Amino acid sequence: MLYDSSEPVNILEFIAYTPPGPPPPPFIGLQSISRFDAVDSYLVVRDDMPALLFGYTLAGRGRLTYKGRILPLEPGSAFLIDCREWHRYETDGRHWDFLWMHLDGELAFAYHRQIEGARGPVVAGTPAFAECWREVAELARKNDALLQPLLSAAIYRLLSLFFLPPPRDERIERVLSLIRTRVDEPLTVDSLAREACMSSYYFQRRFRQETGQTVHQYLCHQRVARAKQLLVTTDLPVAIVAERTGFSGSSHLSAVFKAVTGRTPGEYRKSP
Repeated sequence: MLYDSSEPVNILEFIAYTPPGPPPPPFIGLQSISRFDAVDSYLVVRDDMPALLFGYTLAGRGRLTYKGRILPLEPGSAFLIDCREWHRYETDGRHWDFLWMHLDGELAFAYHRQIEGARGPVVAGTPAFAECWREVAELARKNDALLQPLLSAAIYRLLSLFFLPPPRDERIERVLSLIRTRVDEPLTVDSLAREACMSSYYFQRRFRQETGQTVHQYLCHQRVARAKQLLVTTDLPVAIVAERTGFSGSSHLSAVFKAVTGRTPGEYRKSP
């Protein structure tokens, strides 16, 4: 491992967590957690370290080289890498203020494989990463082995943030909210496109990009979800349930409901 810093790093916090032995398989282990404000000459190059490295950029800018890719680490970005692989990270600019932690344990590496496969090593994060980091740091300061389950749960919450989708287009988010609150109304693609201030063609394309579903699919699933609620919590006839969930009639509701759930509304009502 090569570590090179031509000037001292401003270590704003450093906690070396020292539990008695490796974490049991159900838990994620923490080795150390810290916050650095690094100068322009800060550089780390290493491999074959049995740990994961999580990082989150607060300010300034860093740069990560990992598995043949050079990735910018801008404010708000989070990364998770396997330190057993060759990697390099450094300040990219005048300074780099970032949070980090080293993790270990079978569960940590298994979770990392899922994250890297689904999202890659770097994501556009949110302040929730920093909030979770602070929660982990607070538990780590106590250095109490009896708190391992709580510590592992806090790290798990942090890692789960990697799976969150990037922020949606505000116009599409507005339409999704409208659909959820007015699911009983006869909503059309054209009327929803007008709400989003888009042409019908562009709206449908953006909607699918943002949600992974067509407008029709999303409407159907929201209406079926509302129908499920009414079927379980009320004794309303299926025809009235259909009316209150935007379907043209009980036969329309039944056809869509069965296509989505594999059961008729009556069957679902008997055994939700």
